[in-house]
Amino acid sequence: METLVLNNPFGGPVFHFSRISSTMDKAREIVRCGPSNGTVIVADEQSAGRGRIAGRNWLSPAASSLLFTVVLELAALPEALSLRTGLALARAVEDFIPSLSGMVAIKWPNDCLINKKKIAGILIESNGSTVFVGMGVNFCQQQFDPALQEKATSIACACGMDLPPQARFVFLEKILHRLCDEVFSSGREWLKQVEKRLYRRGEKVCFHAGGADLFTSVEGKVHGIGAGGELLIELASGKVQAFITGEIVPESWEV
Repeated sequence: METLVLNNPFGGPVFHFSRISSTMDKAREIVRCGPSNGTVIVADEQSAGRGRIAGRNWLSPAASSLLFTVVLELAALPEALSLRTGLALARAVEDFIPSLSGMVAIKWPNDCLINKKKIAGILIESNGSTVFVGMGVNFCQQQFDPALQEKATSIACACGMDLPPQARFVFLEKILHRLCDEVFSSGREWLKQVEKRLYRRGEKVCFHAGGADLFTSVEGKVHGIGAGGELLIELASGKVQAFITGEIVPESWEV
């Protein structure tokens, strides 16, 4: 383990590990040891990285993805934190690679895509007043397993550049600054900016409402985002319905 010298706007240390079970697990371990507000855990490789849905793990070659968790002690959980985190990532990508401006789409509720391919996943967990903001970003991969080639991309692939693994930490610093802006922002500007980047807005989709194991299929147009971060879908009847759980079915699954 080493401590990275980064400008962390949350004020905590940035601990870098070569290999751990997951940055979420390590963050929870550190919280149990004492005050940890603003601490960032970043890893080159995870042996048990996890996603929002059980069974969906984050797999990547060592040091090719940016894998991290931020520990925040908050009196109240900001509304739609997962979407705000996605917005922070989109803006950080634009800061880091200006040629990618406007290309990062936010897929409700917790993914970011470029050219309809997944570039990042977000996981938010809470333990009382402690919030854990986790992210996995495909950074410098140039190739993907055949099963993922049509589903995933990286910042390097998207911009057509070779990015050294160490550049992940420059990018991390940009994400932290954008995330700090979003976490403590007030008003509804975040909502406008998320809707501007909302994946498949205005398009007809198949939506699985509910959990991964028990869901109801719904068809309609992606209308927008509600004030609390819920997904708004316009049904065939013209009624706009709000959903707080579920997933937009990938286009490759649609008939």
